[in-house]
Amino acid sequence: MKHSIFLTIVASLLISGNVLAAMPSNTGGSGLIQTRTPDVLTRDAWNVSAFLGYTGHLTPSDYGNPSGYSRDWADTNLSGIFNYGFLNNLEGGIVFPVDLSGGPKSQSGLQNIDVLGKYRFLKGDVSPLSLAATLVVGIPSASKTSVLGSGDTNVGVEADFGYRIGDNEKNMLYADVGFKQGDYYDKAQPLKGYQNVPILLASLSYEYAILLEKAYFSVELIGQSANIGASGNSGSGQIIPLGDEDFYGLLGIRYLPTRVTALAFGVGGGLPDPVRTDTNYLVTIGFSYLFNVAKTAARGFVYKRTSLPQPAKPAGIATGPKVVVVNGCSAGDKSEFFAQKIKSSGFNVIQVGRAPALNYNDSVVIFNDPYYSQAVNILRLIPGSEKLARSKVKNSAYDIYVVIGCSGVANAK
Repeated sequence: MKHSIFLTIVASLLISGNVLAAMPSNTGGSGLIQTRTPDVLTRDAWNVSAFLGYTGHLTPSDYGNPSGYSRDWADTNLSGIFNYGFLNNLEGGIVFPVDLSGGPKSQSGLQNIDVLGKYRFLKGDVSPLSLAATLVVGIPSASKTSVLGSGDTNVGVEADFGYRIGDNEKNMLYADVGFKQGDYYDKAQPLKGYQNVPILLASLSYEYAILLEKAYFSVELIGQSANIGASGNSGSGQIIPLGDEDFYGLLGIRYLPTRVTALAFGVGGGLPDPVRTDTNYLVTIGFSYLFNVAKTAARGFVYKRTSLPQPAKPAGIATGPKVVVVNGCSAGDKSEFFAQKIKSSGFNVIQVGRAPALNYNDSVVIFNDPYYSQAVNILRLIPGSEKLARSKVKNSAYDIYVVIGCSGVANAK
């Protein structure tokens, strides 16, 4: 293969490593900015995050104005979040929410600490559907006397659904439904503070990859209905028909400046409600960092890619994209070893050879469009550190070009 062609290819845009980790949400666990999804961290991977949120409330005038309370107020909250992958399908997390300044009396302090576990039942590799269940326990770390909690333990369960539109997770739909016995602040009766009441939860979200594995846009619709009994405006002690509602929409964006860091920004507001709208506007910013990636199959944050279709093993002569495998390490040659591994997974390996230069520490998989998903599946077969690149100049001699670096040679097994 000519050196000039090869140099043109390696100068193409590097997309990322084999990054199969999930990003945390503001509510804890992996997900979008404000909602959880069926995504989970890979085993032994863990991340820490910080989310700063500002929510403005405008309480309708018919709620009155009890002495010592302002009718309109704003909440500023800071959440510290830790998530850990116990198994490839089991994720745990803990959320430390701190009210910096909020509520009608501008109180501040630690609210209930949430401990959660999420188990993924359906990964979505074969079918476009993924499914997980989440259990959340709120420790009563916020006392009732501090006006930051009811003083009771909160418990919630949630079903998290995902649906892949197409074959590369560029478009994703998510839905969550749940129930919790948890703290809720009734704006119609502020003197009561937080009450521990039954609450129905639901959300519907859409996510679009603006730049694959670099930036993601999301639209999140989130609602809840609390059974607060006969109060100011609901006049009902039942969750259905709805009692006290909060319903709002959020536009969010995730950006990944590096493989192990993620930035989040979301802005939204309350949507019209036939009963009332309490949450009128909100802003959320967040930062996340992924640890321990060296001991996991993941190489960084770029969440998704976990549901790409697996290649089918052909019967008889291999078909599909033409694959070339070359050695790029001066310390050893494992190109034949990995070529056989790639071939046994159903790929059409047409050539095995040597790269023009033997100075590759990372393995590199270079692909022509439209073979992105097949290239990702090949990348999964190569251990160690690796990168994925899209060729700017399509080469008719092959569809996928694989360079085995020294990290792949060292971890060959």
